[in-house]
Amino acid sequence: MLATTPQSSEKTPLDANPSDNPSGLPELTMGFKEKDEVWSAHEAGLLDDASTKRPAFANLHRSGSEILSRVKFFLSTALHQVRCKWCVAVSTLLTAAIILASTISILPLGGMRDEGPIGPQLPPQMRPCRSKVNFSPDPLPKIALASFTGSGNTWLRGAIEQATGIWTGSSYPDNELYNGGFYGELVNDQKVIVIKTHTFGKKATKHNYQKAILLIRKPEDAILAKWNQYKTRTHTGIAKGESYDTREWEYFAPRAINEWKDLNEYWLSQNPLTLHVVHFEDLMKNKKEELRKILEFINAEVDEEMLDCVAEKYEGLFRRRKYTLDFEPFNADLKEQIENARDMVEQAIEEYKFSKSDMVDVENANAM
Repeated sequence: MLATTPQSSEKTPLDANPSDNPSGLPELTMGFKEKDEVWSAHEAGLLDDASTKRPAFANLHRSGSEILSRVKFFLSTALHQVRCKWCVAVSTLLTAAIILASTISILPLGGMRDEGPIGPQLPPQMRPCRSKVNFSPDPLPKIALASFTGSGNTWLRGAIEQATGIWTGSSYPDNELYNGGFYGELVNDQKVIVIKTHTFGKKATKHNYQKAILLIRKPEDAILAKWNQYKTRTHTGIAKGESYDTREWEYFAPRAINEWKDLNEYWLSQNPLTLHVVHFEDLMKNKKEELRKILEFINAEVDEEMLDCVAEKYEGLFRRRKYTLDFEPFNADLKEQIENARDMVEQAIEEYKFSKSDMVDVENANAM
């Protein structure tokens, strides 16, 4: 009679019934250390394939499955942690933005009323003639204050606000101007007395302006001012001298010349009776009379004392300091392009004056 070897009641992973583990792989509940010991013994020849109850290729299958399981577990955990961190970060930023917007006047959330934004008005030294400016309580006609960028639009807006006490608006928002005191910057409806625009063509037509003021500046000065703003991303910064010796300037200048010409020609082609042309150089030489003409054109009340104050004391909230370049930024080719553009705009101005004079004569004759 054969002797029988006592069997342990405790099953090891290698003794386990295959029906308990149909895949034939070690139970996942086994620790990684125990598994490594089993498979190391197998690889060393201490355990054969029969004793492990798995075919010879099972080693590869087991290794690939285990690695895949570990990778899946690691990626799932990492992704969960990243999601949590991003959720917390986004929630914190949104909360901070809402609190900031509702407590200070950087954004108009909860800070814009019919009479203007909540918060302090600008100090008298910045608004020398009026320390308080409001939106109009009555609807006003939509009047464009059109110009090529860098032509003095911001200065004229401030002067009109001081002369009338009514905010000027903008066809697009400029945060630097809003934060600097132009609290009508975010408005382009009938609450403001004029609306800044640097657009022409279809972009200008869609706003349905009833009148327009066209501010024209010498192309050389206007283009340099636009370049300064483009390079510094501010209204008062000055571009470095070396920036003119770049391909960027070579690309920028010809396109700016064409834009200066096209914008002025477009506005000069509008109905002369609803257009008033202002030359920036004339405005700087004779502020009071030029401002008077503008106020009369937009049917605003003319206060002589206020006009005197604005002409004498108002310097502008965003005025670039005077500077000189020790080189010529416009080469011979650019100068020729500028002269051609200037000639075309001057011709358009003459046509505008002639047409306006003709129309005024017809109106006067019909009124008699």
